[in-house]
Amino acid sequence: LVLLSKIYPYPAASVNGQIISVSSVLDQLTYAISFSQVAQQSIPSDQDIIAKIIDQKISDAIVKEQASKYKIGITRGEVDSAMKKIIDKNGGENEVEKIINGYYQMSLDDFKNNFLYTNLLKEKLDKEVLKQVKIAHILISDKKIADSVNAQINEGKISFEEAVVKYSEDGESKEKKGELDYTSKGKLPEEIEKEVFSKEKGTKIQDPIKSSFGYHIVRIIDTKGNVDKTMDQWLEGLKKSAK
Repeated sequence: LVLLSKIYPYPAASVNGQIISVSSVLDQLTYAISFSQVAQQSIPSDQDIIAKIIDQKISDAIVKEQASKYKIGITRGEVDSAMKKIIDKNGGENEVEKIINGYYQMSLDDFKNNFLYTNLLKEKLDKEVLKQVKIAHILISDKKIADSVNAQINEGKISFEEAVVKYSEDGESKEKKGELDYTSKGKLPEEIEKEVFSKEKGTKIQDPIKSSFGYHIVRIIDTKGNVDKTMDQWLEGLKKSAK
């Protein structure tokens, strides 16, 4: 069966008409078992691993389907650029190939054309389809100072931008007027997320928000996207309605 599956694409599953081949599942099984052996982890039964692989491949098929629906694609240049970043961060192409092949018995081309491509597609869907917010914040560890600065901003005694420069303890965002990148649900601290995703752009949150990092004075700069869910929630919902 293993040999024949390499020649003829026997279906392991079908998702809205997209075929998931037995061959691709068996390849993934090899990668998973190899990693567990090299990492000296306990190896689940083949059936358990295969069930997880098929579930992941169903998610991947839905990602590709939604990318097609929203006319989103990944160019060869984008894949090559992402691969170069990985290579540059990890000691060069030979070192990356040694790690990928050593842990997964996977070639560099397989990693780039399958795993990396699908993940880039997922990232682009996240950025272009899911609801995103762009916020600016002032991080202050002391509650009394945070409350005082927030009151001054609310009363117009100091601008938000001036308060960022004078008081924020987040060095990275401080250099960008307190601004963070656009982000979808599931990536900000939960306490901030509860506030900002329900508000319109231009809104300043009335009171500082407490998180494990300290107290955040927050302003919503912009919102975009339509799907008001995390990526996992969105994919799970699409999987339930898929054929």
